[in-house]
Amino acid sequence: MLRLTISNQHYLKAVYRLGGGAAGTRVSDIAQALGVSRASACNGVKALEKKGFATRSVDHKVFLTEEGMCTAYTLEENFAVVERFFEEILCIGSESAASQACTLEHSLTPDAFDALSRFIRVYRYSGMAG
Repeated sequence: MLRLTISNQHYLKAVYRLGGGAAGTRVSDIAQALGVSRASACNGVKALEKKGFATRSVDHKVFLTEEGMCTAYTLEENFAVVERFFEEILCIGSESAASQACTLEHSLTPDAFDALSRFIRVYRYSGMAG
């Protein structure tokens, strides 16, 4: 995952969320989801292709490779862990929690994500959670 820039991660997650597995997705849909131009989305997809995370079909749909799917799933899980921490432990509203999680998720190591997950589980089962 160190091969991915923050921008690459955003594009990878967008493709994943838009059905870049079996169904595929269009560059225009990726652009709309990320609020960027079609040209920017095209460049973002090309970067994922160069790194082996995505491919394009004859009809120009974007699909994630197996590595792309696994990496996107991990990114989504990591985001969810940080977002849950902000919402459940720190009692931050969901919109703010999502924004903060988006910023922080790119800085944490896999060990930090695991530790946060364990902390949340312990917190939930300790009776401290509301």
